[in-house]
Amino acid sequence: MNLNNNLFWAILGRAIAIIALLLLNSLVAKNLNIEDFAFFNLIMSIIPSFFMFLAFGQDVTSSKFLPSNKKKNLHIRNVLKIFFLILTILSMPLIVFFNDFIHFFRDNISLFFSVIFIVLFSSILRIISDYFRATNRFNYFILFNSTRSSGGLVIWGLLLLQIFLLLFLKQFSLENIFYSYALSSFLTLLIILFIKRYSLFRFTFKNKFAFTENDNFKKFFKSSLFIASSSLLIMIKSDHDFWIVSAFGSANELAFYAPIIKIAVLVMVPLSIFESFMPKNISNFYHNNDKMILERYIRSINTYMFYSSFVLLILLLFFSKSILLILFGEKFVHLDFLLKCVILSFLPKIICGPCGPILVLTRFEKINLLVNFIFLLLSMIIGVFLTMQFGFQGMIYTYIIGMILINITFYIIVIKKLKINTLPYFNFLKADFSMINK
Repeated sequence: MNLNNNLFWAILGRAIAIIALLLLNSLVAKNLNIEDFAFFNLIMSIIPSFFMFLAFGQDVTSSKFLPSNKKKNLHIRNVLKIFFLILTILSMPLIVFFNDFIHFFRDNISLFFSVIFIVLFSSILRIISDYFRATNRFNYFILFNSTRSSGGLVIWGLLLLQIFLLLFLKQFSLENIFYSYALSSFLTLLIILFIKRYSLFRFTFKNKFAFTENDNFKKFFKSSLFIASSSLLIMIKSDHDFWIVSAFGSANELAFYAPIIKIAVLVMVPLSIFESFMPKNISNFYHNNDKMILERYIRSINTYMFYSSFVLLILLLFFSKSILLILFGEKFVHLDFLLKCVILSFLPKIICGPCGPILVLTRFEKINLLVNFIFLLLSMIIGVFLTMQFGFQGMIYTYIIGMILINITFYIIVIKKLKINTLPYFNFLKADFSMINK
C-alpha cells in the first residue's frame, strides 16, 4: 500500500484516535471513582471549545483559501495575525476571573494551568495540521493534529505511553492524566517545529518586517469569523449536553451519560475519515464551478460513508451491551437500551451525508452558522428542562431529536442552495472511487 495514499492515512488516523479515546475513557472509568470520572468527562468536553475558539477558524482556512490563492506567505501572515489577536482577547477573561477558574478546577492551580497549556498547544497543532492538508501533506495532517480531530497519532501515542507508565507506577490520578495530556501536546508541537525548522527559519527571515502590511486581512478576518463561529457552535453543540447534565442533573450523572454518547458516536468514524480530506477538493470543485463533478464527488464519498457507517451501526446495535461491559464495567450495562436509541438517531446523518461542512466550504457559512445556532439554542432550552425533570435521560431524548432534525434540515438547505444531491449511490458500483483519493 502506498503510504502517501490519503484514504490510508485517514483510516489509520481516525481508527487510532477513536481507539485511544475509548481506551483512555475505559481506563479512567475502571481506575477512578465515579466523581472523578464525571469530572474528567466535564473537563474533556470543555477543552475542545476553548481551543476551537483560539484557533478561530484557522484549522479550516488553509484548506478553504489556499487552493484558489497561491500566496502562501500572505496567508500565513494573516493566520498569525488572527491567532495572536484572539490569544490576547482570550487571555483577558482568564486574568479577570482567575480565582473563579481556579475554584472550578477544585482549587488546583496546577490542573488549571495544565488545561490552559493543552488549549494553547492544541490550537496551534490544529492550525499547522490544516496547512499541511491544504499543501498536499496529508500524512502530516494525520500525524501531528490534536486530539478530537481526524488524527493526532503522535499526541495520542505520547499520551497513552504516559498513561500506562502512570498505571505501572500506581500514580494514576485525575491530575496526572491532564499533566500528561499537556506534556504530550507540548512535545508534539516541538517535534513538528523541529522537523520543519528550516522552513520556519526561511519564513521568519523573509517576513520579519511584513506583519504591518494590510493586504487582504479584513476580508480574511471576516471569512475566518464566520468559519470560527460555525466551528465553535458545532463544538459547543457537541459538548453542551455534557455541561447541562453536569449542571442540572443529579450528582455524577455525567458519568453515566458520557459512555452512551462516546460509544454511539463510533457510528461517525467512517464519516470523519472521509470528511478529513474533503475540504480541499470541495473548495476546488466549487470555485471552478464544476457542479456536476462536485455532486459526483460528494455522492461517491457519501456512498462509502454510508455503507461503512451502516455496517458499523448494525454491529453496535447487536453488541452494545457487551461493549458497555468490556469498556466501562458492569455498573454501566443498564444503559444498553438508551445506547441503542442514540445509535439509531445517527441514521439521517449517515444517509444525508456531510451537508453541514459542505455549506461551510462553499459560500453559505452564514446559513450553516444560523442553523447550528438555532438548534443549539433549542437543545439548551429543551435539554435543561428535560434534564431537570428526568435526569440524564432527559438530555438523551433531546440529543436524539436534535440529531435527527438538524441533519434533515442541512440536507434540504444543500438541495435548495447548491442544487446538488448528496445522497449516496445505493448501487455501490456507481460510486467513483478514483475521485475519493484526488
